[in-house]
Amino acid sequence: MASENYSIWNQFNIPNDLLLSGRPAHFRNANEQLYNMLELNPEMKDMIPKKVVEHVQPGTRGGFKSTSPPEHSWHHNAQNPVKIELVPRAQHKAPGDVQKSLHPNQQGGFKKLQTGIE
Repeated sequence: MASENYSIWNQFNIPNDLLLSGRPAHFRNANEQLYNMLELNPEMKDMIPKKVVEHVQPGTRGGFKSTSPPEHSWHHNAQNPVKIELVPRAQHKAPGDVQKSLHPNQQGGFKKLQTGIE
């Protein structure tokens, strides 16, 4: 997956029952969705950084981390806020056109999702 201005490793929909939850719940769910995708498609583990694969593994009690994988960000898509994308953190923080694409008018998808801004 790719954008004109930034790389996307994976993209998932945030479940309806979590839409108004906070970032930790969104990130936990995204980590779980990525883990499940990798379990169904083990060949993809070789295409994603090892640190990411390790990060999305469930803990000893079966729970998932509520943080983004190392060196990456779970980004709420500004054009379609129900989508959450795994992007390299360096790109997520990059200035200029990349930042304008990720956060048009300095507003990201999470803010739009929480406030209902279209």
